[in-house]
Amino acid sequence: MGFDLDDIKKTIDKIDDKIPDDVKKKAKELATKENFEKLKDKAEDLLKKDDKGKKGKEGQIRSKAMKLHDLPNIGAVLEKQLIAVGIDTPEKLRNVGTEETFLRLKAYDPGSCLHKLMAIEGAVQGIPKKEISPERKAHLKSFFDSLGGGLIMDSYIYMYGMVMTTESFLLSWDYPEADGYCEIKEKYFQLGGETGTAAAVLCSLGANVKLGGTHIGNRNRKLILDYFSDKTADTSELVYEDYEGVIDYVMIDRNTRTCFGEFGKHFSRKEPFYELPCEESVMNAQCIGADPFFGDEIAKLSVKHSKPYATIDCRHDSYMNMHCAVNAVSHQYVDDNYSDMSYEDAFKLYTDCTDGLVIFTLGEKGAMYGRKGEEPKYCPGFSVDDVSTLGAGDCFKAGTVYGLYKGMDDDRLVRFACATAAIACTKFPIPLDPPTLDEINDLMNNAE
Repeated sequence: MGFDLDDIKKTIDKIDDKIPDDVKKKAKELATKENFEKLKDKAEDLLKKDDKGKKGKEGQIRSKAMKLHDLPNIGAVLEKQLIAVGIDTPEKLRNVGTEETFLRLKAYDPGSCLHKLMAIEGAVQGIPKKEISPERKAHLKSFFDSLGGGLIMDSYIYMYGMVMTTESFLLSWDYPEADGYCEIKEKYFQLGGETGTAAAVLCSLGANVKLGGTHIGNRNRKLILDYFSDKTADTSELVYEDYEGVIDYVMIDRNTRTCFGEFGKHFSRKEPFYELPCEESVMNAQCIGADPFFGDEIAKLSVKHSKPYATIDCRHDSYMNMHCAVNAVSHQYVDDNYSDMSYEDAFKLYTDCTDGLVIFTLGEKGAMYGRKGEEPKYCPGFSVDDVSTLGAGDCFKAGTVYGLYKGMDDDRLVRFACATAAIACTKFPIPLDPPTLDEINDLMNNAE
């Protein structure tokens, strides 16, 4: 209890002059050993009941507040998966532990990725996954790699951005006017997105690639993972969610392509349908392919770790352009955003803002390119028999990233990228037959 009979008597003596005589007399009469023991037993009973009541209330509050989704990093999809493998409370999650929980999830969903492992660890610790200690992260990464979850690569390109699927339709003739009709010659459901298509090309060129960005969903997850399963690509960072996935629809005729997309789906909720770039992936990459669609974080991490990155279509005064190694800006983007000035003036705006190589792609006419303080150079286009222009810009970017990866000089890099895009125009769909090094080199050699 923390006190005894002598304590009571001593306390009474200390405040003796403040207690009326009749009260003091009564208190000393009551302060017998027998009365004290009775009082002590009663007090202990009351304290036990009070403590039990408090614990009961705390348990009720905890059971109400602490569902799995109340833990850090646990969203509705992961909660559903945890319940499916027999972990339906935070207490069970902590008791089972991070590694065993992930093994259960891996058996339930073979696509379970490194992000999911880190999310579980954060939930077990009660912290956001970004606050996990570097030592613990390293241990979990080794554990994940031991499961064969990621492709172990000495040197790789980190490709961050839109990894999705495309429903593409090759038309027999020109795209019809309103209320018109056109026959469909070929149709495919294949890998798509700027980053997805560029990664397919880079794998075809023999580069090691690690992918990050868009969450994959029920309709496209298997297609994407199966596509890269036999290629030099690490898809462990792609996060799966219980939704359809991001899909676009493209009509291609002899001269044009018309796209119908749902790119806005990425931002259709508070937690977007894409993952932020992984700092460790940036830090260990040789170079980066950065899609500006998801913001500047990938560029900032690249700068932080002194990693060169190639990007596309962003404004001249953007962080992405100012710090890039290479920026390939399409003529469509220039036309839409700098319609009040000549290409030469717009080009100067871009090069004045960066020390990187700026390229304006000009379609079949080739490209203009150069750096700060230089007059723009021109690389002529390559003459090929076009089948489809779908993905040509993505392939041009793949060419710039590959050139950066291989340390090409500016002239060689731009010419290589133009040739890559030209070869891509002879193919449909690109993921089923991406450009190869032999095709690109043959085209460049024959044009000299």
